[in-house]
Formats: sequence, structure tokens, C-alpha cells
Amino acid sequence: MTTQTATTSESTHAASTALPVMCVGGSPSSGSTLLADLLDSTPGLMCPPELYVLCVESAYCFDDAFRATARARQPFGVHAQYVDPVRFFNDKYAEHTGVTSAVLDDLLTNARDLREFMFGLAAQVGKHRSISPAGFVEKTPINVNCAPMFCHMFPEGVFVHIVRDGRDVCASLVRRGFTLYEAALIWMSQVHAGRLAAVAENAVEVRYEDLLERPFEIAADLGARVGTSVDPDDIQARLLDNTYRAGLPRIASWQVPEFSTEVRRAHTYKDRLSAKNIAWLESLALVQVGPNGMSHVIARFGDLLRQYNYVPDNESYDITLPLDRLLQCHGEFLRKSRNVTSWTDRALVMSSRASDWSATSSPVSVLAQSPRLPDTLRQAATVGEGQFAAETLQLLSFQIEAEQRENASDAPAT
Repeated sequence: MTTQTATTSESTHAASTALPVMCVGGSPSSGSTLLADLLDSTPGLMCPPELYVLCVESAYCFDDAFRATARARQPFGVHAQYVDPVRFFNDKYAEHTGVTSAVLDDLLTNARDLREFMFGLAAQVGKHRSISPAGFVEKTPINVNCAPMFCHMFPEGVFVHIVRDGRDVCASLVRRGFTLYEAALIWMSQVHAGRLAAVAENAVEVRYEDLLERPFEIAADLGARVGTSVDPDDIQARLLDNTYRAGLPRIASWQVPEFSTEVRRAHTYKDRLSAKNIAWLESLALVQVGPNGMSHVIARFGDLLRQYNYVPDNESYDITLPLDRLLQCHGEFLRKSRNVTSWTDRALVMSSRASDWSATSSPVSVLAQSPRLPDTLRQAATVGEGQFAAETLQLLSFQIEAEQRENASDAPAT
């Protein structure tokens, strides 16, 4: 054990001056696994499975409290509505990385900060795979929520935000078991987080649709960002023989649930979503609530589409959905979420009603004023003034009575 500890410590410090780290994140169902397969097939780069080491906010502090929680294998809350709190380092992939519990403890003890931890982790994974990488790739979609911190801490590295048409993402997530409301909230929140990091010099955005058209060229371009120089044809040849990525477990509900040496074009949203549901998606606005209870619109679905050169199907929106029905969807979502404390501050409203959620009114005030809201819920909302309490939204999901059900035909399919 003593020898192993010394080796880990030495590899951590030896690698700390050179190895660039590439961090990949974005909304789920946006092609990050395809990108990971391509990057791992790029000479000089190495991409293990999703490790949850760059998505934990407190890891960027790497203080004693963080180390104690990480060593105890206790979960951390993360800014992602669709996943449970996660342990720092996804130890279910230990056999694919060579990072045992003892090695992880040594890394946590000997690394002075997250940078040194990542350099030591790369050395361990490289040793396990008999590779001396020129760059280490960590792909976990929820990395996007810590992207600005990554860009600051790893200036020689690069953050890659992979983006896909939000309507295709929502159609895919519905297929995977999410409601359409949940899918829209996830895509808008994650893409908005990626936009916050886009201003960094070491951040780059990749559209999934472009990746399908030029997979090997884009992988080569990204490799060049961390100092590798490779011909796209070499990446294609190595993908055909990438037994490591082929041996990693995949999720059965994915569009492509197995490793493939071919870049496949997925179904489009028009194959899976009705015209009414598409119009509903494009009419949404994402609202964030500040600590003082005030709220403001931070993104609109249609605007996000345009920012990435996707063309909305509807330039004007005449579809409506009562506020209380939207909040019912949000209440149902919160009852399932295990990151409630991080995500009671966001909800979706119709863009046409976004003015109701201005910077001068709190969402619970708007909720309390809804004319179709049951008296008991209106009273609870008034009592909760100044906070978008999960309890209020949960109450909503239980107390919307039969009088609301006539609006069910206007609701998005779930």
C-alpha cells in the first residue's frame, strides 16, 4: 500500500505540468457519447466513461470538507434536474479505469487541488490502458453546469459544449421516459448553462448535426485544441478498432444503445412529436427565481434554437396553456427530483405570458393571482411569498381538481 501511495503521488505531480484536460458537457441526448467515441479514437487522446469528477461544484474548492465527503463516498447535489445526487468519481466504472477505492483515496489525499487530481487520474487511467496520453477527456453531460469554473481552473484545457436541436432532444428524452415538460426544462437549462461558458477563450461549441456531417474532421479539430495533430482518416481507422469504447456499458433507452463504428443519423423530432407539441415547445420561456423571490426570464426556447441556427417551425405562437397547468407539471417534476433544493428556482412559462414573470413580481404572487387556482392553494402561495417553495408546487399537483381537467387537451403529451 505504501508503494502504491507513493506512485500515485509521484504520478500526480509529474503529470501536473503538461497534460491538458478536455471537458465535454451539454444536454442529455445531444450526441456526447458519439463525440466521446470519436475523441477516444483520436491519437493522443483518452476518454473513459462518465466519471462525475468535473460536475461537482465543491470539487473546484477541493477543501477539507469536500475531501471528507468524497472519501466517505457520500453524494453531492448537482445542478441538474434529471439526475440523482452523485458521488465524486463514478466507481461503477472502476474496472474500466483501474481506479480502485485505494487509488481514489490516495488521489484525494495527495492532490493539492482539482487540477492535480485530474492529472493523477489521467495517469492512473493511462496506466490501466497502457497509454501515455497527450490529453485527457472527461465526458459527462452535466459537466456543462460547472463549465465556467472549469474554463477558469484549466486555462490550457478546453470545454466542449455539444448542442443538438432542442426539439430532437425533447423527442429523444420523451422516448427515454421523461415528460415533455421535463425534457424542455432539461434542454433549456443545460443549454443556457453552456451559453454562460461560451464567452471563455478555451470554450468551443459543437452542433450535433455538424458532427454527423464531419465527425472525423471535428474530432481532429478538437484534438488540435489540446495540442494533438492527427489526420481525420486516422481517427476513422482507430474507431473501427476501438475495443475499449466498444466494451463500455450503454443505456438501453439511447437512440443508439450500442457502440457503433458507423455514424448514424437519428430520427427527427417531426417523426415523434405532433405539430401541437412542437408549437408548445417553441413557445416556452425559462424563468429563474432569485434569492429575493424576484423572477426573470433567462431564455426562450425559440431564441435558443435561433442562436444555434435551428429554424423554429412557428414564428408566432397562438397556443396557450394555463399557468396553473404548467405549474402542475413542475410540481410533478419536483416530486420526482432528488435535487429539489437546487432546482426550485426554475420553471417554464409560455413566452406570451412571460411578462407576468417580470423582475418586479415573484412567481408565487403570479401563482396566487391565478383565477383558476383552488382557494387552499392560493392561500398557501400567499403565505409562501418570496420563495418558490417546493411544498407549494407539490401542493399544486395534489389540489388541482376536476375543474382543471378540461384543460388536459391543451397540455403537452407526457
